[in-house]
Amino acid sequence: MAEKQFDTALKHALALWNEMERQAPAEKEEIPAMSDAFLDRMQDRVRQNQNTKREVFVMKQKTMKKWKKAWTAAICAAVVLAGTGCVYAAVPAVREYINMLFLQKDSGGQLTEVPEGWIGVFTAEDLDAVREDLDANYILMNDIAIPDEYYEPGGIYEDGFTPIGGGYVPFTVIAEDGEERQFWEDTAFMGTFNGNGYVISNLHIRKAADDHNVYAGLFGRCGMIAFDPLQDPETGEYYRDYGGGIIKNLGITDSSVEITVDNPKMYGTTNVIVGMIAGECDVVAGCYTENVSVSVTFADSIDPALVFSSVKIGGVVGKTIITDSCWSDAEITLANDSAAELKTPYVAGVVGFANSCVTSYFSGSIQSPEADYGVAGFDDTTPPTLLSDEIMAEIKERFLAVDDEWNLVKLSSFYVYCKADEMQMYITKDISETSGYFYLVDPYTKERERQELSRVIATVFEGDEFIEFCQENNVKYGAYDNYDLRYEADCSFDGFDFNYIWRMGDDGLPKLRLF
Repeated sequence: MAEKQFDTALKHALALWNEMERQAPAEKEEIPAMSDAFLDRMQDRVRQNQNTKREVFVMKQKTMKKWKKAWTAAICAAVVLAGTGCVYAAVPAVREYINMLFLQKDSGGQLTEVPEGWIGVFTAEDLDAVREDLDANYILMNDIAIPDEYYEPGGIYEDGFTPIGGGYVPFTVIAEDGEERQFWEDTAFMGTFNGNGYVISNLHIRKAADDHNVYAGLFGRCGMIAFDPLQDPETGEYYRDYGGGIIKNLGITDSSVEITVDNPKMYGTTNVIVGMIAGECDVVAGCYTENVSVSVTFADSIDPALVFSSVKIGGVVGKTIITDSCWSDAEITLANDSAAELKTPYVAGVVGFANSCVTSYFSGSIQSPEADYGVAGFDDTTPPTLLSDEIMAEIKERFLAVDDEWNLVKLSSFYVYCKADEMQMYITKDISETSGYFYLVDPYTKERERQELSRVIATVFEGDEFIEFCQENNVKYGAYDNYDLRYEADCSFDGFDFNYIWRMGDDGLPKLRLF
């Protein structure tokens, strides 16, 4: 069997195996063992694809346990189907690293019980209480429709729902010399919010997370914080702690975000990052918004000398590292009635600006004379936030091949070397069976430093070669397999995983299977 045919057959077998695993126990047939010859061939292929011993170990421990029980008949069927073009998104063991496995980890459907270590969200009051513990993990256990009376005078959301997390709260400490010093505490949501295939409706937001940086959505800001260096009390060594945030499996319908930027306190350069589900969030996966409006207006009262350096607006989320398998039917509007400069605004149907946006589509409308980036805004001068060990090894090898040690030093100074289990805490906080290493762009880097990093990488890759190289190695970087239905009414949705993540809806458009 040719190598390509083998890979295709294996992916189909895994897709069929996953489908079989979701069956009720009473429906399952006895699963015969896979032949030793096939297992040996599979192990050889794994070794070819994984260049280091630790990744071979991961593949064995996480994947072989499944494959050894796999269905011989499924393998045969997969070989027959190899030429049909049906796509399986990625091998699960790889997907659980950087790329997200957003359907339930142990179930193909909605979870009916709150998992251990999670907090169940059942009511609008429970939803509002999420802001009381920004580091916890939450799971939605039913649909929530926020009552109309909550928005009436005297109601708890009289001025609109306040985004959860995202502001900067001032606090004062007394130094050893007796002087008062003011610091700012970042209040981003640092947990995981699993929508569990349920929907929030009648959510209306009229204000931002604070009066300086505008983060608006159900969540204002949900993502990584790089805390100041901490000292290990036993070793005395200094280290940095990384938190992380993810929103997955969530739908929002019949809702709106209407932000008017007119605060006279604003000064200097300011962030305005707005989306229906979140303003800014590290990872948004398996989410959608339907019959919603997202509107941002810069009022004429704003000082014309102001420069808004980061304006990012999306129908699902304003800004992300990874947006995966999302869709939006939203009306999006950006109006600048002021004389202030909006420096390189990004407005798009799903995510205003993303380090990566894949297998997503938009079917709404955008009214924005400033910018319209279709499904997702992407700037290839922004380097990938996450890189696998294999990709970093290839970049370093290319620098060494051309005897460019100076750029190699620059590259190494930008990325933080992290263990995979630490990375998974950062990405999902619920996958612990991984090992190996990954690279994370140092969160303290400035915009100009990231541009320099992209320039450094571009010295050893031509054109789109680096983006394609990342995609081939299962690291999501760039915007691809996205569809803007304003211009592509009839499309095949190539790249969508209809075996595992998507199904075709009655309206002829893909819908997420979990809902």
